[in-house]
Amino acid sequence: MQVQGCYSLAYHTLIATEHKLYSFGCNTSGQLGQGNQESRFSPVSIPFFFKKKLLALVCGNKHTMIDEERLFGFGDNSQGQLGIGNTINQNLPIEVNFFASKKILWITCGGQYTMIYTNEKKLYGFGYNRYGELGIGRTG
Repeated sequence: MQVQGCYSLAYHTLIATEHKLYSFGCNTSGQLGQGNQESRFSPVSIPFFFKKKLLALVCGNKHTMIDEERLFGFGDNSQGQLGIGNTINQNLPIEVNFFASKKILWITCGGQYTMIYTNEKKLYGFGYNRYGELGIGRTG
């Protein structure tokens, strides 16, 4: 397997190869994108991303965000960190429709929040904001 990138934050890891994306580690919130909450102790392919052009892969504590010209998130969504308009955890990749017509330049994730910068020179943040992590001038 020719590894093109390895991505991790706290509890899970992603490995990208030319045609596949693998995940392993803790999966208590579905952050491995395998359709379940079973932790994996060795790399397992995420079929949804087979032969997709992966532009950005980012891990939060227990959530994952992937840009493949469309933005997808999965895993812990208890604070709305997937940006899908609810707080339901997702154990399979789900498209973040808000960004469907936007060009994403970069993504970063904190423990329970996500920040995205677009070519419109706009910064978007969603998720946990108890200490002002989102930079919106208030907490909560």
